[in-house]
Amino acid sequence: MAFFPDTIKRGHSGSMISRSYRKSLNLWAGPFCNLANALAIDVAKSLGFSGAIISPELGSKDFFPLPKQSPLPLGVVISGNWPLCISRTISENIKKETLFSSPRGEQAWVRKIGSNFWVYPNWKLDISKRMNELKRAGYRLFVHLNESLPKGVKLKKRPGMWNWNLKLK
Repeated sequence: MAFFPDTIKRGHSGSMISRSYRKSLNLWAGPFCNLANALAIDVAKSLGFSGAIISPELGSKDFFPLPKQSPLPLGVVISGNWPLCISRTISENIKKETLFSSPRGEQAWVRKIGSNFWVYPNWKLDISKRMNELKRAGYRLFVHLNESLPKGVKLKKRPGMWNWNLKLK
């Protein structure tokens, strides 16, 4: 997340930029903040964000009440290559941009972006069939992530519902 202080030291003309200027910005927290509850979204609001993109890893029962509890408008990633993790380090046995298999036989691939390693599964998140339900619940922004695939990586045909049918305990 980014922090925007009440007053930024100097604008282009050398004058002070006030809080009222900041309020005119439309900055949304996410999608990689993994916001999943109203308390976390309230922190994003206190930092000056205009909206929040919540984690697409929630179960359906957790998606639906959140817009009514949230102090900010909400959005969600509904399709695309959602990373399994983002790491500062990676095993020397893992080749970037090439499929590797977990001990359970699940395949993934790694891309270095900046100083981080982004680990993607070889299937996409896709809860787009639930978009109308999410709109009715109060979601306002729907994000589709586009990440180009490395040569030779073929995506597995899966429903892509991630945790939609699971319940947090």
